[in-house]
Amino acid sequence: MKRYLTARMLGIHVLALLAIVACLALSRWQWSRAHFQTSISATTSGDFSTLSPRGDYLPLSSVGAHTTVHGTWSPSGRFLVTQRPTSGSSLINPNPGVHTVVEWAVPIGAWVGDVLNLEDGSALGVVRGWSDNPQSFPTAQGMATVTGVLQSSEDADYVALVSVPELLTTNLVLAHSAVSVHDGYLVSSQDTRGLTEVIPIYASVPHMSVHWRNVIYTVNWIFFALLIMAMWIRVVRDSVKDANAS
Repeated sequence: MKRYLTARMLGIHVLALLAIVACLALSRWQWSRAHFQTSISATTSGDFSTLSPRGDYLPLSSVGAHTTVHGTWSPSGRFLVTQRPTSGSSLINPNPGVHTVVEWAVPIGAWVGDVLNLEDGSALGVVRGWSDNPQSFPTAQGMATVTGVLQSSEDADYVALVSVPELLTTNLVLAHSAVSVHDGYLVSSQDTRGLTEVIPIYASVPHMSVHWRNVIYTVNWIFFALLIMAMWIRVVRDSVKDANAS
């Protein structure tokens, strides 16, 4: 028994146990990531600063939440997202992972957006409405209070849309802003004269199935733990055998 508890062997035991524990901890973390989005509880409404932390990604739980923002319209903050219907929900791809092209049987125009400079020095992209002649609609000016629905940047990994010529992303909004912007954008639910109200893509948290890539990583880390255990046993046996032979 003493041969298994020498200083060298104790070092081997400690290193092996630490490596196995680390692998199992990483496996557990990957498993939680695989189910992360299926366990999110939606937030229906709240304070904007809580729903959309400055300098961070829009939390998944905030997608579809109603909120109100206050600020001043940026005079050079106009952005357009063309070739879109008024209903954002019709852009959701029913077969995620499959390239889907839709021939619209409804009027197609542009989502008209402006950048709202907020009181804390940041900015937020606001989709104010839809128009089939967006060039005729003036850029927003002055101070405003806007109520609407938060949406994630359309290049987020959990957003699955049908084929569209361009995405409304945080980077698109940032290109029209002189200051840092909040992730995602807000779809105004207020009536704006000259524009048709846009129905948000997501009225609540997007439903996501299990992330199989993370499941594979989970299995990989368990395999590594078993491999380390086998190596540990082999090293101990060989060390004891060598000690007995000497």
